[in-house]
Parts: sequence; structure tokens; C-alpha cells
Amino acid sequence: MASAGEPLEKRIDLNIAANTRLEDALIEWGTRAGMAIMINTQLVDGRLTQGLKGTFSAGRALSILLTNTGLSYTLDGDRVRVVQAQVSGRTKLRSDDLP
Repeated sequence: MASAGEPLEKRIDLNIAANTRLEDALIEWGTRAGMAIMINTQLVDGRLTQGLKGTFSAGRALSILLTNTGLSYTLDGDRVRVVQAQVSGRTKLRSDDLP
């Protein structure tokens, strides 16, 4: 189980179909991860996910959901904010999110 200092290490099960609205997928992720997720609806409007099924760390799952969206995230305790990525077209991956 993740400690309070490692909220993105929590293991979560997700079954998000391909072409799900990104906003809906992120809300589902937040519910499963037990984290508040802050989303600017204009940033995610019209974006779809590639889908995600399985058990992942919360951080890995979030990185996968944001792949190829041009979006990234910042973490503040148990709150995640979806933001525009610093590098166009790439999602910021933390080194511990990589396989």
C-alpha cells in the first residue's frame, strides 16, 4: 500500500474503453486512485483516450491516459492538476512511471 507521501504508487484497476472522452477517463482515474483531479475542460474538450485495461500504479495509469494528448500533470499532495505539456505533443513521464 502506498504511503501518504507516495499517492501515485497506489495500485488501481482500470477498464477504460478506447475512444472514451478523456475527461470521463480522468474522472474515473481520480475515483479509482482516491485523488482529486483538477481538469480545465477546455484543455480536454474533444480529446479521446486510447483505452486502458489492467492493474497499474496510479502514476503509470495517468501517464498512459495522457499519452499523445499534449497534456501532462502536476502533483500537490493528493491533488492532481492536468496541464498543457511543456514539450509539444509529449506527455511528461516521471522516471518511476516507466516500465
